[in-house]
Amino acid sequence: MVSALTILHDRWLTIGHMQSGTGERRTDSWSDRQQLVQTSAAGPIARGQTDQQQLVGAAARAAEGSAVPFPFKLLPLDAETQRRVIADFPGYPNGLQCVQSWGFKVVGTATETDLEALYNRPLQPGDIWVCSPPKCGSMWTQELVWLLENDLDFDGCRVMLTERWRFSESCMAIDLEQRTQLAAKRTAPAASAGRSRFVKSHLPMSLCPPRLLDVCKVVYVARNPKDICVSFYKHARRYKNVNFQKELEVFADHFLAGNVVLTPVVPHMIEAWNLRHHPNMCFLFYEDMKRDLRGQIRRLAGFLGRQYSDAQVDRLAEYLHIDAFKKNPWRSQDFGKGAGMMNEGEGDFIRTGKAGDWKNHMSAEMSARFDRLLEEQLKGTDLRFTMELQQQD
Repeated sequence: MVSALTILHDRWLTIGHMQSGTGERRTDSWSDRQQLVQTSAAGPIARGQTDQQQLVGAAARAAEGSAVPFPFKLLPLDAETQRRVIADFPGYPNGLQCVQSWGFKVVGTATETDLEALYNRPLQPGDIWVCSPPKCGSMWTQELVWLLENDLDFDGCRVMLTERWRFSESCMAIDLEQRTQLAAKRTAPAASAGRSRFVKSHLPMSLCPPRLLDVCKVVYVARNPKDICVSFYKHARRYKNVNFQKELEVFADHFLAGNVVLTPVVPHMIEAWNLRHHPNMCFLFYEDMKRDLRGQIRRLAGFLGRQYSDAQVDRLAEYLHIDAFKKNPWRSQDFGKGAGMMNEGEGDFIRTGKAGDWKNHMSAEMSARFDRLLEEQLKGTDLRFTMELQQQD
């Protein structure tokens, strides 16, 4: 098994290469990245720091099971950007903060103590994580993973996803005042209150526990950024804890600037893409699941060490078809309605589920802005996105 130091070191190298924009050396293979670890100095652990001894010490403490100090600092947005964020997102009265060298955004009430606790979440062999940026089909993937790991127990999955999966990152995405109000209305226990071996995360790999890939299996789901933006826009209008009420053009301005909570998404996906050859990582594209769900079910089952007959795969694909999944009452979203979290008239949590739906919402000018940004952000990588499908399930 690859060492914790290799994984942790690789993360900073990945970030450093991405930030430099030179593309001089790609980390496309796991063996190549191991060589880089042996021959290169560590990238920045925190802004302004390049102390390799701190990196080695962090990996060693992680391997020993000791608490690892969180290696980044929370930084405020500049005053004008913060003013616009607070004005356009009433659900974030304290604005946003940056963490990570490429400016990952969390809510203004998040603390470094929160981040350090998440960074040191306990890991156990057999745990399975589904990781992704928001609005990439993580809930769909969670149901698929749970069923594959539980012998297609369709009766057993008649329990809310929130009770089967741990998600303890609300402190990163929801302002403290909103979380306090939500907790007062919650009646069903969340899975985060107990221990499940199934974990969902929207944090980038560099903010997850340093030994995650040493210990657990990770299913990472990526999606084309145009569809992420449109889906996130609809989500932001629907949920009162975000309460965005302006047009898509305004949301896209924030999204392209990386000034929406839990964004920017492209560096998030690049980090995972550069780890895709690790034997404990299965990197999926939402578009591939839409193009060939049965094929992706078989691929994921193989990654998890499971075998199912063609008939079983067919039944699972029918159960997970987006038209059926939209009607599934165990998706965990009904609580939001009962808690008064939703703005009326803003649609359902799962909308069309179509790849390429962005074409029904974006102007040619907006699409071109995305294309220019993607061209810049993807320099030096071979990560590419499918923007539309000729045929999909």
